[in-house]
Amino acid sequence: MIADSPQGLYCPAGAFHLDPLLPVERAVVTHAHGDHARAGSASYLCTPETGALLRRRLLGAPVETLRYGERRRIGDVTVSLHPAGHMLGSAQVRIEGPAGVWVVSGDYKREADPTCAPFEPLPCDVFVSEATYALPLFRWDDPAAVASEIVAWWQGNPGKTSVLFCYALGKAQRLLAEIGRITDRPVWVHGMIEPFAQVYRECGVRLAETRHVGDERGLAHARPPGQDEQLDRAGPHALRGAGSPPTRRGAEPRSSRSSRSPPAAPKTRHAMATQEASKPSPTSSARPTCR
Repeated sequence: MIADSPQGLYCPAGAFHLDPLLPVERAVVTHAHGDHARAGSASYLCTPETGALLRRRLLGAPVETLRYGERRRIGDVTVSLHPAGHMLGSAQVRIEGPAGVWVVSGDYKREADPTCAPFEPLPCDVFVSEATYALPLFRWDDPAAVASEIVAWWQGNPGKTSVLFCYALGKAQRLLAEIGRITDRPVWVHGMIEPFAQVYRECGVRLAETRHVGDERGLAHARPPGQDEQLDRAGPHALRGAGSPPTRRGAEPRSSRSSRSPPAAPKTRHAMATQEASKPSPTSSARPTCR
């Protein structure tokens, strides 16, 4: 049903590639992150939410959409997309044909996430799974606890600009959703973050209020001091990564590392800038409703 190729995973019976590594005639895309949705293909098939994000990322790309659970015949197979729980619009690809039912997971997670539909288990003959941090020895802290820790760190930096490093698409919006459950204060964001945040809001996801860093004092595009003019102009500031590596059995617990120096900036160059925190705001149960 699915074979490897120089362009990545390929379904010969449907003549399409899944999250191709190189430009192809037809790409079925699991989600909008750049390591899964690359530029140059002649057509893209994805969920409406992913389509909205791709139209921001890949300007002019020919995008077709398929709602969760909707079935489409492509060649000799039937394709449907189902929630993966990774980020807004993320999907598992279910392929049914003469060789049975195969499911390609894309990136996925099983824990609750206020920015996307939850992971949907799918009966199948073959499950092709992503496997980052798949070993059971990895353990992640509760997201609500991490968000509370971030807000507490923010509140503990009076008179400073608190700079939080994170990926511009997906992680930034999840952080904004979690932070928005705790405080109603605005967050200044980098220009790469705000267009994607707008898509999330259009899809019904409730985020903390955001303002572009150029509108008021703040910081959202960070490099090491001396290499980024914005960072140098920010005045007193505190730096922090959005998270830490997962806990491993037999390794030093994350909690014992949290009081040490802030982690170095990750590969991404984008960050959110926050100022003073304030009173909590009510939580939201809004779910994506992109069309």
